[in-house]
Amino acid sequence: MHPYGLFYTLLTSLRSALPQIMIHFHIYIVSIMTSLSFESCLTLCFYLVVAYICGSIPFGILWTRWLKKGDPRTVGSGNIGTTNVYRLAGIKVSALVYLSDFLKSALPLYFSPTEYQLPMGVACILGHIFSIFLKFKGGKGVAPACGVMALTMPINFMGAALIWGCLLKTTGYMSLASLSGMLGALVLTVLFFDYSAVVSMTLITTLIVYAHRENISRLMGGTEPSLKKDSVKP
Repeated sequence: MHPYGLFYTLLTSLRSALPQIMIHFHIYIVSIMTSLSFESCLTLCFYLVVAYICGSIPFGILWTRWLKKGDPRTVGSGNIGTTNVYRLAGIKVSALVYLSDFLKSALPLYFSPTEYQLPMGVACILGHIFSIFLKFKGGKGVAPACGVMALTMPINFMGAALIWGCLLKTTGYMSLASLSGMLGALVLTVLFFDYSAVVSMTLITTLIVYAHRENISRLMGGTEPSLKKDSVKP
């Protein structure tokens, strides 16, 4: 079996399972809303819209423009996320982008009621991947997912970070490290958290795997760029 065939198989499986995942997420949202008053339902909808808009903010473009480093959509993979900004502008700017994308999910959740945080996390990642400011295009969702996990499921964040660091150091493939970290976080969710967390984390992971579908194809074909081979600015 191809060494990255697991991710191709996973992508296919998650894609076919997406309708079922959405049904479970819908049931979860409905269970929340039926337990709320009409005013509280409106409040939840407001929080979800705010989370989506926050997630849609394209910091990868904003930071590179403010610092006159160019447009990440014109180089590398054309993505606006941390990895492509790293290729374009170096580690300092990419760190700013990662921190901004991390906080744009973590801060709205921090200032929201606990029972709204997981649905808001999903909304924020949807905004990041399908940004309203970029004609429903965007990043891969990993940085805002880290913000969601750090606030709601810290053990997942630490586990994902450990897996990510180990694989990035050994392979140099950011996509492989990110996908592996998210899968590890999903396993931890199944082991240690309740139904609502499992449903939300499954949907988040599915969205991120879907956003990485081109990376998975390049990994399978041996054409995925490695950070070990890339020439980047300091």
